[in-house]
Amino acid sequence: MAQRIEIAFGANGEGTMNCHNLGTFRCLAQPGRGYPHDLTVQTSDKYGTHHSTEFNVDMPFALLIWGQRGIYIHEFPCTLATNGGPSAGCIHLCPGDAARVYNWVTGPTRITIQYPWAVTIP
Repeated sequence: MAQRIEIAFGANGEGTMNCHNLGTFRCLAQPGRGYPHDLTVQTSDKYGTHHSTEFNVDMPFALLIWGQRGIYIHEFPCTLATNGGPSAGCIHLCPGDAARVYNWVTGPTRITIQYPWAVTIP
C-alpha cells in the first residue's frame, strides 16, 4: 500500500492531515468522537458529492471513512472560526485542499487518526 494519510487532532478538534508525497493540510473534527484509529479506504469509497440527509447538505469531495456512522472526509470550512464551531462529526478539509486529497486517493490508502480525547464506546 503506497498511499498513507496521518491525521492528528488537538483537544479543540482542529488538526492536520499529512498525505505522504502530497502535503499537509488543516482539518477539523468533532472533539469527543471516537474516530477509528487505523483504517484503509478504497477508490470505491470516493464520492464527488455526497448528500447528507441527516443535515441536508452536500459534501463535496467526500471520502467515506466509517460507513457504520456515515463519517466522511470532505470539503467544508476547516477551522473553528470559519466553521462557527467544531464539525458535526465528519472531518472537514479546506476548500481546494479537499479536491487535492480526493484526486490523490487513487488506490488503497491507509489512514491513521490520533486525538487526545477519551472516548467511551456504548
